[in-house]
Amino acid sequence: MPEAPDGIGEWSPEHVEMCAARQWDILQDAYIMLKPGGSLAYSTCTFNHKENEDTISRFLDS
Repeated sequence: MPEAPDGIGEWSPEHVEMCAARQWDILQDAYIMLKPGGSLAYSTCTFNHKENEDTISRFLDS
């Protein structure tokens, strides 16, 4: 698998927070558009716990 030097250079705690906040906004907007009885699939392109598990836990708790 090729390395991703650009991605490595973009990583920072602030960037993680920004991406998690973006995911939270996307998930809330998707939920609002969901028709009654509909299903929602949530997926990101990262393994970041803050964007994934933490966002889903926050969503389910709200």
